[in-house]
Amino acid sequence: MLKKLLASIRVGGIKVDTTLEKGEYRQGETVQGRVLIQGSSVQQDIKRILFQLKVRLRARGAGVSGFQDFLWHTHEIADKITVLPRETKEIPFSFTLPDVTPISFPYESHFLFAKPKASPYRFQVYLQTGIDIENSIDPSDHDEIQIAPHHFVEEVLRSMSRLGFSVTSVEPNSMDYPMDRTFYQEFLFAQHDMKNWLNEASLVHLGNGHFVLRIETQKPDYRSIMEMLDVNERKIRFVVHEEDIEDEGVHLTEYLAEQIQLIQDKVTKEISSNE
Repeated sequence: MLKKLLASIRVGGIKVDTTLEKGEYRQGETVQGRVLIQGSSVQQDIKRILFQLKVRLRARGAGVSGFQDFLWHTHEIADKITVLPRETKEIPFSFTLPDVTPISFPYESHFLFAKPKASPYRFQVYLQTGIDIENSIDPSDHDEIQIAPHHFVEEVLRSMSRLGFSVTSVEPNSMDYPMDRTFYQEFLFAQHDMKNWLNEASLVHLGNGHFVLRIETQKPDYRSIMEMLDVNERKIRFVVHEEDIEDEGVHLTEYLAEQIQLIQDKVTKEISSNE
């Protein structure tokens, strides 16, 4: 049953309504919907129907304000569609969301994202429909859809939560990872039981189950800046597969705990040796 009605557009007398099967999707999920076209008083040809998935990044706080839109994904129906006078046509469509589509944030209904209100960034995802008549694209208004975490992302975040890490902020990162995208969504964590050696932890999903967990440690008193930078940041790179989450994340949590413990042992030893 189609539930999410997006904004209508009128071009040359033609009315176009886009309807989605629902208003919330997971990263990597297939979006399905229909385009309802109602003809005008004359025959017209639609050269293509264009769907644009856009991400609106809002920033506010110390030193940041305003918003910027990013084109994240494009899907089009390129077949010519002839609409007779007063004719009604229904065109089904589907496309797969990239699995690195930013998660809607804040996400009040999700237990992992309900608390970090201090984040200066807000992520909103929109779908825009346009039709091409006589080489002119007439787009609809932006219509927001909710994006929930991919189940790999959700399970890694659950594992981090089990280890005592809580999400403090969700931010765009456009510098530290391969730029297949304009930016990647980065989750920042705090862990109060490890504050004697851990400064901050952050997590990025690069797509296809590939993750980078970055551990920023407390800064020992090193003689040179370069020496300090070499040890101040540690990265845990790992890949999640379907079989890794079949046990409700038990194995994944154990693996992350072991990797973090190895870093903790090394860092605490370094701190002790410099006291």
